Amino acid sequence: MPIIYSKPIVQTTIFPTPTTNPSGFPSRVADWLTNACDNYLRIDHWKTSNDGLYSTSRYGERVNAHINRMPVEILGEIFIHCLGEIDPARTGSSPTSLSPSPLADPQTLGEVCRFWRDVTLSTPSLWSKIWIYQPQRSQVRRVEMWLNRSREYPLNIRIIQLPGGVTHDNHAAADKILSLLVGQVHRWRRIHFRFGSTAQEPLLTLPVGAATNMESAYVDMWKWDQASADQFWKICFSSPSLRHADWVSYTKKPPNYVPWTQLTSITLYHGLTVEECMSILQGCRHLEALCIHAIWTYDSLVDPYGPLTLPSLRHLSFLGYVEGTAIFNRLTLPSLTSLEISNAHPHHHHERRSCMSFRNLLQRSACRLEKLRLFNTSISPSDLHNYLSTPQMLSLLELDLEAPVTNQTIHSLTLSDNPRQPHLLPNLEAISLNEICTSDGSISDMILSRLSPKSNTPLKSARLWLKAQTHIRDISVFQNIMENNNWVHVVVT
Repeated sequence: MPIIYSKPIVQTTIFPTPTTNPSGFPSRVADWLTNACDNYLRIDHWKTSNDGLYSTSRYGERVNAHINRMPVEILGEIFIHCLGEIDPARTGSSPTSLSPSPLADPQTLGEVCRFWRDVTLSTPSLWSKIWIYQPQRSQVRRVEMWLNRSREYPLNIRIIQLPGGVTHDNHAAADKILSLLVGQVHRWRRIHFRFGSTAQEPLLTLPVGAATNMESAYVDMWKWDQASADQFWKICFSSPSLRHADWVSYTKKPPNYVPWTQLTSITLYHGLTVEECMSILQGCRHLEALCIHAIWTYDSLVDPYGPLTLPSLRHLSFLGYVEGTAIFNRLTLPSLTSLEISNAHPHHHHERRSCMSFRNLLQRSACRLEKLRLFNTSISPSDLHNYLSTPQMLSLLELDLEAPVTNQTIHSLTLSDNPRQPHLLPNLEAISLNEICTSDGSISDMILSRLSPKSNTPLKSARLWLKAQTHIRDISVFQNIMENNNWVHVVVT
């Protein structure tokens, strides 16, 4: 159930400040660009209120003197960084823009002056991301323009057509847009299709082997018939470059023509048993990322042949009501650095069993976990402590908890000079805490303890959700911290 936040104290990103970012030209450019991004979005105000900052360009327009002294190639790279840093989930979407975010549209950059327009038009990668939400007729000509301006640069395409409110015009617009994109199938690098209507005919005209450069395919086609879905997936799987496949609402069982050996990232859905999952993973020796949704765990919890080793797997996710025990017991993951457990099993005795299997997995794998995201609204403080106190968690750098955070947990995360007090996660650099159920002052004490010079790795990022009525002292402390730091993000509810 989503939470609505009523009053954000500060609206800043949680990226490190330039002082905590490694030195180097690309990093410094990215830092500068983050601070300058708002100026790009206030073009009219910028041009009229800063007369002293402009000189005349060779086009007779007033433009910023300093930035336009840069070589065109460098300015183009800055624009690329600008568009690449925007998170579309954070900034929303627009029915008129094809950019991942309307706040990062290359057309907006091109409206500053003719010089900037020339730079955007000479940088095809700026136009290579085409994101469309609910296709409309007005977007057809825009898609054609973006395809022309992207030239032969590989395409990242996302089309989302939600089932509610899909009209005949939406369906017709989707077909016209897809017809344009099909003509550039050799340029498809990543596709993300969610169709809320029946099979889009232009996609079915593609021959097997046409998408030669496709690396990633996410396709959700809940209204498609089995034959049409099968036909399109054969086109995707025929790409020798394909490394990631995510087929949603396709079938209860993965098709038998999937090239498992070449895939490095997969998502498993739809009621597969543990035995079926393990059979698939046997053929995925090069797997680097695995996401598992809603598998059946009624089969045996112990593999008679011993754990399967996936030597390259770095990221593992359990989403939906999946108990991790059956999978944890059957894997050895020496390269694992990132783990996400979301909507874990709500029964406490299952949680304890899953936690023990989690600890055994990390110890057996001898891995160095760096990121952990745990979503479980019913986990007990003792079970949460068991997760966080695993010896392999000493290397953890990022922690994202959407679980009840009590005084017991915060006390264990608070660093002190007392050698008798056990400290969890001493190397933590980023923390995100939701569902905070602590006494006032304990959260701020924990954060301050990790800002101390005595800390091995001072905290660089914090995202916290606090209640206004019960965390008055905490909020006051964070307001003072945020006067000198922009890496703390606090939301008051």
